[in-house]
Amino acid sequence: PTAEDLEAAVMGASPTQEQEQPIRSVRVSVVHGNLSFCSNPVAIGHYEGDDLFSAEREMDQHLNGRLSLGQRLGLYPGVEGSVNVLLNEGNKKPRGAIIVGLGKAGELSPNKLSNSFANALREYGVKAMEHHTLGETGELKISTLLIGTGGTGLSITNSVNAILSPVLQANKSFAQVVDGNPVGFGHQYNIRISEVEFVELYKDQ
Repeated sequence: PTAEDLEAAVMGASPTQEQEQPIRSVRVSVVHGNLSFCSNPVAIGHYEGDDLFSAEREMDQHLNGRLSLGQRLGLYPGVEGSVNVLLNEGNKKPRGAIIVGLGKAGELSPNKLSNSFANALREYGVKAMEHHTLGETGELKISTLLIGTGGTGLSITNSVNAILSPVLQANKSFAQVVDGNPVGFGHQYNIRISEVEFVELYKDQ
């Protein structure tokens, strides 16, 4: 896709809003570059039975072979709805990988991508809590490729919509997460996805 195609799709799409309560906005942006400049964990799709190609192979290098190790051990996402979140150490860029299982090639639909991406967002939130990377605001930012596009896959618009639509659903789930703190009082985690950044890789243009 061209940069203009991607920007048009993103500008015309937004997370589906619910009316039960006031909704805080989610920033949506588009950047053009490569994975080494990403300040957030990057979501990448993976079809069942595929090898590591392109962005996954590059990400594997950034994460010291952790993706290929997981694949060799049979622990790599691929089945529809499966996900693995691998965070990078310290402040290294990219901040990590969020591998989203897409099922079998040729069978992906916008609804399937939406459900799988929702799982990925929730898992990302859990990992952020475990690794104490939330900070005081509890806001999380995520970068993502145009998952499922290319060849006979999804259109750019369908991919963008399927990625953005689960964001508010995930934020609603995060708002309900409660954990007891050491002094016995319930602590309400203030987790929310505050920004989704679409990455258009230079080498794909």
